[in-house]
Parts: sequence; C-alpha cells; structure tokens
Amino acid sequence: MKKILLPVAALTMIIGATLLNSCTKDDTTAPVITLNGSGATLTLDLGDTYTEAATASDDKDGDITSSIVKTGTVNTSQVGEYVIKYNVTDAAGNSAQEVTRTVKVRSDRLAGTYAISNVVSGGPGVGTWTYTVTVTQSSTDYNKLNISNFSGWGAAVTVYILVSGANITVPSQHPTGVPAGSEGTAEGTSGTYSVTGASTSLCKINTLNYNWSYDTSGIDNCSETWTKQ
Repeated sequence: MKKILLPVAALTMIIGATLLNSCTKDDTTAPVITLNGSGATLTLDLGDTYTEAATASDDKDGDITSSIVKTGTVNTSQVGEYVIKYNVTDAAGNSAQEVTRTVKVRSDRLAGTYAISNVVSGGPGVGTWTYTVTVTQSSTDYNKLNISNFSGWGAAVTVYILVSGANITVPSQHPTGVPAGSEGTAEGTSGTYSVTGASTSLCKINTLNYNWSYDTSGIDNCSETWTKQ
C-alpha cells in the first residue's frame, strides 16, 4: 500500500504545480487605464476643484482602479500646465501602458475691471497716477491676459501680460495708440495675484511692476497696486 500512495502523492503535487504554472503563464494580457471625462487634455479655471478621473481594468483581476500609481499634482490656485501620469500592474505582473493627462489651469478669472494706483519713480512721469483698466482673457492662450488703457495711456492702448505659476510678467512690447511724445516700450519685472476661492471676485491681480522706456529718453519705473471692481 505504501508503494502505491507515494507515487500518487507525488503525482498530485506535480499536477498541481503544472496547473498553477500554466495559469500564471496564461495571464499575459496587460491591464488597461482609461481617462474619464474630456480626454488627455483638461482645462480648468482658477480656483476649480480637480478630481482624478482615471480607471483601470484587467481581464483576470477586474477593476483595479485602486491599484493605480499616479505621479504629478495639480494646483488650481496657480495658473500653469500640469502633467499627470498613471500606471498600474495586475496580479500577474503585467504593466499597463502609461497614460498621461495634461491639465491647464487658465487665468480667465483674473479678468475684470481694476482701479489702479501707479507710483512712478525715476523718469519723466514721476508721481502717483490713478486710472482704471480692463482685463480680458486671451482667446488663444490659457495664461495670457490683455490690458486696455495700460498705464493710463488711453483705452486704445493694449498690452498683454503672462501668468505662470505664482508670477505675472510683462513681455517687452511697443503698443500702438500712445499719445504723441509718450511712445515707448513696456517691459515687466514682476507682478502678483491671489486666489481664495472659485468665485471670479476672489481671483484678482494685486500688483504689477514694470518699466516704461520712452522712445525719446527716460524710463518710468512703475509700481502699480490693483483693486478689483
């Protein structure tokens, strides 16, 4: 009887190991990650809430969304372009093809009407000047704002600013429509803004510093304080 039992037991172990090995080898299909919503590129407004929207499924393990490994973060309190990457691996060790989502947080809620107090030093326009500007969002760039009546030179004078991260800059530009004799080039050094919620009134430009270099001679050093209306 012992001579029969031993081979049977050994045979059982061999069959079990063979079946287990066979099952493992059969699972060679990688899981799939799916981005929900608007696809690989998502645009949000300042102050919005960003919600992760990716799921993962596997032909053997089913829903494995909870196993997704994500890299990257989104800060909706700062204008910018954020890249999020998603990866996942099933129980058999098969890795999904990495999926990437780009999230753009745009500057549109900074738009509006502002009262400006501009302290000018070091140039022909020295003094403190007050005026109102209108800010509109660019229709083509998520981080570009257009300012009319820039520096108080008149409604027809428009200069654009760029918002990136926590900073605002005024790229060098020579706007048209400036009164004769005051023509010049605007170039920014720094600016700030704040976002304390999703409401348009809670997203505002606070300061803008730039130089106005006159075509004739002289440079105004401008330091503006902005108050949203």
